[in-house]
Amino acid sequence: MAFSPRVDGWGLDPLMNGMETAMWRMDSDAALRTDVVMIWMLDRMPEWDRFLVCCAWLTRVLPRLRLRVVEPPLRIGPPIWEVDERFDLSCHVHRARLPSPGGRRELLDLAESVGSSVFDPARPPWHAVLVEGGGGEGADGAAIVIKLHHCIADGAGLRQAMLALLPRSRQASLRPLGPAPAAPRRVAPWRLSAQAFASGLGAAPGRAGRGGARLAGDLVRAAAPPAAVPMRIRRLARSLGQAATVPQASPLLAGRSRERRFEAVEMPLAELKAAGKDAGASVTAAFITVLLGAFSDYHRRHGKDGGPLSIVVPVDVRGGGQANGNNVVGGLLLGASLEDMDTHERLAGVGALLREARESPLAGWTAALTSLIPLAPLPVLLRATRRLGGAHDLTASSVPGVPYQAYIAGARLVSSLVFGPRAYGACTAVLMSQDETLGLGLNIDPAAITDAPAFGRLVHENAGKVLALASRTRPAPLART
Repeated sequence: MAFSPRVDGWGLDPLMNGMETAMWRMDSDAALRTDVVMIWMLDRMPEWDRFLVCCAWLTRVLPRLRLRVVEPPLRIGPPIWEVDERFDLSCHVHRARLPSPGGRRELLDLAESVGSSVFDPARPPWHAVLVEGGGGEGADGAAIVIKLHHCIADGAGLRQAMLALLPRSRQASLRPLGPAPAAPRRVAPWRLSAQAFASGLGAAPGRAGRGGARLAGDLVRAAAPPAAVPMRIRRLARSLGQAATVPQASPLLAGRSRERRFEAVEMPLAELKAAGKDAGASVTAAFITVLLGAFSDYHRRHGKDGGPLSIVVPVDVRGGGQANGNNVVGGLLLGASLEDMDTHERLAGVGALLREARESPLAGWTAALTSLIPLAPLPVLLRATRRLGGAHDLTASSVPGVPYQAYIAGARLVSSLVFGPRAYGACTAVLMSQDETLGLGLNIDPAAITDAPAFGRLVHENAGKVLALASRTRPAPLART
């Protein structure tokens, strides 16, 4: 059976938007790099030749995988996506065997090493490594470690591509495609710079206007109906106050470095959903509750009872039908307490905190303000990112994955782990589903969380506590990796 995907419009915008521009240019500071590392656990080792054919096919279905990034002269305006006329798949796809004992820890160590590598700026910014061992099911398992630059796509864009490209059958064959995308007509450097600058400057008012539409709507609605005026004004005033106040960060987690430590936990999706429902909260709230419990326990072990934790929760702010691979992400800023409390009580509190934050008229302004980034001098961008990123302890992102059994090169995708960029925070946690399994990936700064293995164990323990709410009798099975 031939498999014919459709990924209409994915990654075809030749200019980076403001957020993608920031992500790309922050790479000049090693502590701010915005690469994403993914691990796909497989039930078997694919044949190498079949895997290469699959990768070559993917680069034609997703043309952005054959595009490199070109900066305009003097970095005036956003970078441009340009076809790599010398694209060589062997520079991007590799294979490896895990060292003994070849378990999950060795796989995470390999992923850390892949994540620490630097992209060649003359080539498309992605790599894939087919790994023998350390995979999802027994001795025959395997894994694919993927590193790509965040400017290629955000979580919603990646999910769109996965849904379109991963077949539901082990026997699915790939429908032959046409040649690789042709190189665009060359443009003189000065004209490219002028075009990029005009595009970035011209788009800024429109993007900022769309981002402000929600706020304007709230201002209008605050005038009617009369009975709702006090409530709406209070909500708007509270939102403006929250925007002007950065949540307090934990002094214990103040250290920062360019190093990384990966930890991971896998959980059953149905049980985490049930646990959230028990407290009137979402899966995202349950996932953040797991992390808050771990941070609370970690602080107590270091003699720091209670205290604050500053959290950033990325949210997709694109409109319907706009999942085209571009990065269109806003952010919710949350201030949480690390006081010792009952798990159910903490989950209910996190659920209420998230609901209030999502109702804020300013929730989508982060993406709108990034329209001005292409005009900012690089030193200003780096200094601002270090200051803002260093003020947050945790970035917690929840990304829906593929809700069915999916395959790549004849191997079944058992589970997915995503390790997002820290952007100078202490820890980034990403929750992603694959069929009925949730993978929680932690990218930890060991200068902030100095005992990362112990913190990983605490995340595992608190996951068990949250999952126990699903039955109120015993913890659901989970796997620490």
